[in-house]
Amino acid sequence: MLPTPLPTDKPNLAESAEAQNGTSVVGSHPVADAVDRFLVLMDTEPSAPPDLEPLIRALDELAWLAHQIRREETECDDEPDVEEPSRDDWRASFRKAAAWVRQVRADDRAGREEIVCPEVDLSEIIDDLELIQWRFRSTSEADALFHYELGFMTHWGHHLRTVQWALHAWCW
Repeated sequence: MLPTPLPTDKPNLAESAEAQNGTSVVGSHPVADAVDRFLVLMDTEPSAPPDLEPLIRALDELAWLAHQIRREETECDDEPDVEEPSRDDWRASFRKAAAWVRQVRADDRAGREEIVCPEVDLSEIIDDLELIQWRFRSTSEADALFHYELGFMTHWGHHLRTVQWALHAWCW
């Protein structure tokens, strides 16, 4: 018996969210919501020992959503007429990432190897998603989704997978 092929049609994420909660929030998109939740989590000082479940779930959700974006959701007629904010100061995102990684490393679990999760990987995800958050707020949904998907495929997705692998290896 041959396996059933995966569906090629992707759901409309905004419509799916509205159907789940019965409401329609103007300007709200599941990707924007997931990005917001992740960035709020990164702004939160991790507990000691850290509860990694919210971070693991947030990373999973961000990756899953990158595969759910439909091509027509990323099509727009023109380039936004606003200038992208400068990203010269990486220290703030690095401090946020370092706080999480430091708490994980401080959690001495018997028989576990030291976590190999460079702060740089988490910092790169934070930086890129802060820019996506800005795009949702300052340009268009299509522009933000285009850059979310493109960034996942070409940059921050690689960092996300590195962090996921490190957390998986350390937790299980």
